[in-house]
Amino acid sequence: MTHRLRHLPLEAALAIGALVPFAALRLHQAQPGLLYPDGYQYLLMAKGLAAHGRPFLTLGPGGDTLLPSVDAAAKPLYPALVALLHLLGIGWIAAARLVNAVAAALTVVLAALLARRLTGSWLGAAAAAAGCLVSRELAFWSGFAGPDSLAQALALATALALLSRRPYRGGILAALAVLARPELVLLALSAALVGVALPQLRQSALRSSLAFAIALAALLAVLRPPLAMPAPGILATGIAASALTAACFLILRRGGGRATALAAGVIAAVALTTALTGRSAGIELWARHDWPLLVAGAVGFLVAARTAHRRPAAIGLLLAGTMLALVYWEKNPGSERYPALLTPLLAVLVGFAVVAPPATRRLMAPATAGLLALGLALGAPAPSGPDAFPTVARELHTLPLRRLPVVTAAPDAYGVLLSRQPVRVARPGARGLIVMDGAQREYSPRLHVAGRVVARLDPGPGFLRPDGTVDRRAVTVVLGTVVASS
Repeated sequence: MTHRLRHLPLEAALAIGALVPFAALRLHQAQPGLLYPDGYQYLLMAKGLAAHGRPFLTLGPGGDTLLPSVDAAAKPLYPALVALLHLLGIGWIAAARLVNAVAAALTVVLAALLARRLTGSWLGAAAAAAGCLVSRELAFWSGFAGPDSLAQALALATALALLSRRPYRGGILAALAVLARPELVLLALSAALVGVALPQLRQSALRSSLAFAIALAALLAVLRPPLAMPAPGILATGIAASALTAACFLILRRGGGRATALAAGVIAAVALTTALTGRSAGIELWARHDWPLLVAGAVGFLVAARTAHRRPAAIGLLLAGTMLALVYWEKNPGSERYPALLTPLLAVLVGFAVVAPPATRRLMAPATAGLLALGLALGAPAPSGPDAFPTVARELHTLPLRRLPVVTAAPDAYGVLLSRQPVRVARPGARGLIVMDGAQREYSPRLHVAGRVVARLDPGPGFLRPDGTVDRRAVTVVLGTVVASS
């Protein structure tokens, strides 16, 4: 305890000193456009919270009231912070990017502090921070305004609080993390089961679970998101996955380094087979872009697995990453955005690589530094570029008929950008200026309208489809009525 207290001011000073330049870096790396539909839905939720305390909004005078998707509604914390900054006088998009940049910077700092706590080495902390900073995937995806970086930072903060024997703080932070990305409740449940199973941790686990439940209930009562209960099958699968993860941890922590390495090998073989057979293009892309970090993390895991007092931490990181990877594979196996969420866990494992036993440290440290330097040399992916909606919205605003309702298949985007104009969902019977753009061609391709064409607008950079292709065809505006949509 005395040793930890003696070094706490140094840790705090270094963390605060690093936060500002890291936040500036992430602001510089911010993507110029918003990720559709996610970014616009979070901004709509933020506008609703600022307007009337609920995360949904009526789209202009006489427009439709738009509820967020089930997925977005389960992540109300990020839009709540954006709304808070906006109430302090910051513009909507600027507030969203500021919350994102600070959370992304905190992710780097907290990954370093977690590695420091687990390895006992400042060199390990530096390696973890470097791992986060050189990751191409993390730099790219943390540039989009959204809750991902916030969830990463809160999850790392939760782990630090629990390791520091702060059960109440850990429970509250875990509740906040779940309200940023709800799948983190699976890790919270696994951690609680492990804590209850181990006599020396049982009291702390019960306290943190109580704090978690109270904080989650209180935050939901304040934010009041329109949540939907998951299907019984999904709920049962999640509970079973958490219980299995906890059981695997309890079993492997008693085994030796060989058993741990064997378990890691099996997991890696399954992941590789899944990617190479085309069942997870997302994992394949993530590994292709961040392979130096992946190799350094694997080395760090093997180093930690050979040391008895570090083995439980390596096992915990491996199992946490595996369970979340399975969730993301089920959610969207084709996107590397979701595997990129696991990068901080990988970076913490990199911290173990540079604290190898003295016999191998002279080899491991330079090799790890070389891998991180190679990752840095590969450079960040090209920016995604601006999205099409701001360009089209500006053109719509200049039309002589701009006071008529805008009827669109992307009400979330135009609802944010045309806040003073009524916006309605493109469904049968809707009347007004019907926007036939890339979003409509992608998400409502069978939309049939009756009326006359009043404008053909420049699509700007074009609409980015989910498969990565871009629709650059002109945007047609029809004054009329939606006849059918399927």
